[in-house]
Parts: sequence; C-alpha cells; structure tokens
Amino acid sequence: HSPDAVMFIFDYRDGNVDTRVLHTGDMRWTSDMLVAADGILMKKPVDRLYLDTTYLNPRYTFPTQDTVVVAIGNWIRQQLLAEPKTYFAFHSYHIGKERAFFGAAEFLNMAIYVTPKKRAVLEQLNLPERWTRLMVRDPNSARIRVGGRVNEDEVHEDVKKLGFARGVIIRPTGWSYRRGGPLVSSRVSAHGVIVASAPYSEHSNYTEIRECVKALKPRRVIPTVGGAGDALVEKELIGLMDLKDDKRRIDSY
Repeated sequence: HSPDAVMFIFDYRDGNVDTRVLHTGDMRWTSDMLVAADGILMKKPVDRLYLDTTYLNPRYTFPTQDTVVVAIGNWIRQQLLAEPKTYFAFHSYHIGKERAFFGAAEFLNMAIYVTPKKRAVLEQLNLPERWTRLMVRDPNSARIRVGGRVNEDEVHEDVKKLGFARGVIIRPTGWSYRRGGPLVSSRVSAHGVIVASAPYSEHSNYTEIRECVKALKPRRVIPTVGGAGDALVEKELIGLMDLKDDKRRIDSY
C-alpha cells in the first residue's frame, strides 16, 4: 500500500521443470511494470500468479490515481472558495493513501499537519522531498490534517478547538466509485461535518486486473484479496491466460 512497495518473484525447479511464481501483493497494475527491473517479468512465463483481485468486477472501472488526486484537489479548492476557513482531515491507515493526501496538497501547494504518530511512520518511507516539505508540526499552521482513521466527532472537536468554520473528512477509497457519478461525492453528517469520498485506490481496477493477466499470460491465477473465488476468475480472466498445457481444458485445443 505504500510508495516503493514490491512484488515477489520466485524462480525454482519443480522436479525437472523450471517454475515461476509471482505474488503481486496489493497492487495497482501499470504497463511500465513490464520493463521494470530490466524487464524481469517478460523473461520467463508465469506459472502461478497470486493476484490482488479486490476489484475484479466490471462495475469498478474507476480512473487512475493521478486523475482522482486532481479531482480531490479541485474539489478542495471549490470548498475553500465557498468557505476559506474550512478544515480538511484525510482518512488513512497506519500506512497507505500517501499519494492521495500528499498529491492533493502538492496540487494546491498547501501545508499538511501530520500527527506525531503518523509522522513517525511517514519518515520511514523515504518519501520525495517535494512531499515531506509540505509537512508541518503545528496544527494551527495548516488546513489539511493527516493522522489515521478519522471520525466525525473528532473532526467536529478539532474545528471548534482550532477556530475553523467547518470541517471536512476526505475518504479515498475505490468502493466509492459510481459509474457516471461525480468523482468526489459528499454528504453532511449530524455534526455538520462534510464527509467526502473519492475513488482513489491502491488496488487495481477491473480493467487493470485484466491488463495484468493479459500481459503476463499466467497458467494459473490464485486470487489473494477481496474474496474472489475460482468461479469469478474463470468468468473474468480465463480467456486471458495461457492454457495450452492444461489438458483438462478442451477449449485449449
């Protein structure tokens, strides 16, 4: 989920057969992965692909991370034009979503207050300087806050304590995607806190999952995330795999 996350490739001999296993982990597939590390993914066929299948459903064709980050940045700008004293809190985890909140802040050239606990994590990630320079230690000197999971009560209290006019929670998650709807959707909580969601995801969307399998042509796909079973893999991915050596499949002949 973090910048510089890796995949694992295992090359070994299974009896007399050279075998390659690729474990993607949670990942957002891009075509430039094929040429990374001296094109290692193209040098041998993949026998077993342990694949992040969280969004293996045609309804989840959300845009690229860059597109969503720009949409979040533009939405924040609109909120500030409507009320300059708006306080924004990004929902994140112990690790992950860094491109969402740093990207939006960089797009807007705004400072980010990072809680001490979250800063201790971020300092281990070897983040680019253009991001780290945006972090401040004083909550009064930034209108964007990043800590971890945030709730409406917490943001409501922060707004009163720091003297803002209103508070906004931004939740970057692919589950918020609705085809044909706005990239950033929002509602108002009982406290008057605006809760916004945007389909930023660290997991591949439906199209990217299929592009990954089409590019690698694995002989077997083993889903690892999201509860996808063999039936769903059969339905969505089987035509993109290399099945010429699988004698159980009459359609391969």
